[in-house]
Amino acid sequence: MHWRVGFAFVILAAWAEPADLVWTTLGAGSYVEAASIDLDFKLNRQWAVELKPSAAFTLASIAVPLSASAPGGMLKLTLMADAPGGPGSVIETFSIEGVQAGTPEMYTVNSVLHPRLDAWTEYWIVLEAASGAHITWWSRPALSKNSSSNGIRQAFRDHNGPWSMIWTPNPPGVAIVGTRLPSAARVL
Repeated sequence: MHWRVGFAFVILAAWAEPADLVWTTLGAGSYVEAASIDLDFKLNRQWAVELKPSAAFTLASIAVPLSASAPGGMLKLTLMADAPGGPGSVIETFSIEGVQAGTPEMYTVNSVLHPRLDAWTEYWIVLEAASGAHITWWSRPALSKNSSSNGIRQAFRDHNGPWSMIWTPNPPGVAIVGTRLPSAARVL
């Protein structure tokens, strides 16, 4: 007796690509102080830059160009959801310590929570000084494809008051690294 056994395998794979740059406001030019913002602990001012990724991803890291008026500056970086009128609920909070004086350097924070950020959803990168230092958040003109003709939304507030919004063609620098998520399962 001859038996024929057939197997059909359908594999649904939800794979992810390696981490890569998924969103940035940084151009290829030199850092520009005139388009930068100042984080001064005495003013208790927070500054925020909106991000709106074109693809879903899990967060790996966030990098920002900074310098301090004196070595040893500290600040808090927060990833926040969007809310009416500006940044809303906290998604993840980071601490950056040892910001150096002089030329800007990229400071990178690594995500512990690796939150999923959805495509075409607005999020905010918020910075505030966490010490008595005066810290500059630098910009590099010539925005990437993430900008619109009006620029990118930026927000600021003093003493945890209401957010004020502006549109700027040269927002403070942000580079987001993450792992892109597939848009659908694939049949192999």
